[in-house]
Amino acid sequence: MHANHSAMDTTSKFSSESVEEPSEEITVNSSPENVEDKGFFGMLVQSIFEVSQIEYISTNIQPGANNAVILAMNVSFFLLLIVLFGLAFLTSWNFHVIMMLVVSALLWGSMIWSVL
Repeated sequence: MHANHSAMDTTSKFSSESVEEPSEEITVNSSPENVEDKGFFGMLVQSIFEVSQIEYISTNIQPGANNAVILAMNVSFFLLLIVLFGLAFLTSWNFHVIMMLVVSALLWGSMIWSVL
């Protein structure tokens, strides 16, 4: 009987009558004195959802791939193929490592083809 009473109290706390409507106004306060109050996660959330950043990103998005991203992709895949080639050599040309090498090379080629 006691457990049912506490369950009823919990449901009454979260009834729809006690829910407050969210405010329509968005305020951004990035003053230095509030940085210490928010902590790491508070600053992270603010940096993600800050209105000025959203406006900045939406005005500067351009179609296509950035040259720096393409260069990073090419360097990463080149290094991956070098590592897989070395691993294949060290494992006496293991079939699974050779297949990973082939799949990685095909993936790199398909990504280059889609960018061009």
